Amino acid sequence: MIHKIRIYDETIQAAGQVRKTHSANPATFASPWWGPIGYCDVDRVVIRRQPIDRITFSPKALTARVDVIPAQTGVGREYIDFAVAQGCKAIVLEGFGRGNVPSSLEEGIKDATDKGVVVVITTRTPGGRPYQVYAYQGSVTDSRNHGAVKGGEFSAAKTRLKLMVMLSERPELAKDKKELERLLDS
Repeated sequence: MIHKIRIYDETIQAAGQVRKTHSANPATFASPWWGPIGYCDVDRVVIRRQPIDRITFSPKALTARVDVIPAQTGVGREYIDFAVAQGCKAIVLEGFGRGNVPSSLEEGIKDATDKGVVVVITTRTPGGRPYQVYAYQGSVTDSRNHGAVKGGEFSAAKTRLKLMVMLSERPELAKDKKELERLLDS
C-alpha cells in the first residue's frame, strides 16, 4: 500500500493515520495517537517523522470485492451470509473495543472462512488495534479460532481498501493468514 502525504491547515498527515474528525469543520483532518508528520512553514516544509512500514501494491484493477460489516448488539450472521452469497472475497468486521463481536456472528465467521472468504476483525475505536485479550464467545480469540485474522490499526474503511488492493493483485494471500495478518498490521 502506498503511503501518500496529505497537507491540511499547514499540517502534513500520513494517509494511513489521518482521519476525518468532524463532519464539516475545515480543520477536520488529524492523526489521533500519532500526530502530524510535519508542517508547512512560511519558507519551507518541515518533516518531523517518516511513516513506517511502507508496502506497495499496484493492481491493474480493483477486482476483489470486500464488504464491511459493523458489529451491532443483537445482529445475527445474516449480513455475513449475504456477503458470501454475493461473492465477496473478504469481509471486514468492525468490532467493539478490542475487536470483539456478538457471539451470534461466530458461526457465520467459521462458515465464511471455510468457504475461502477472508474475514478480518477491526475495531471501531479511533486508536489501537484488535487483539485476543479475552476468551469468551465473540472475543477476538473466538473469531481467530473460527478462521478470522486480526486487522491492524487502520479503520474498517481503510482496511477494506487495503484488502481490495492486496487481494486484487495477489489473490493467493487469501490462503496465507499469517502473511495477510502481517501485511494488515503494517
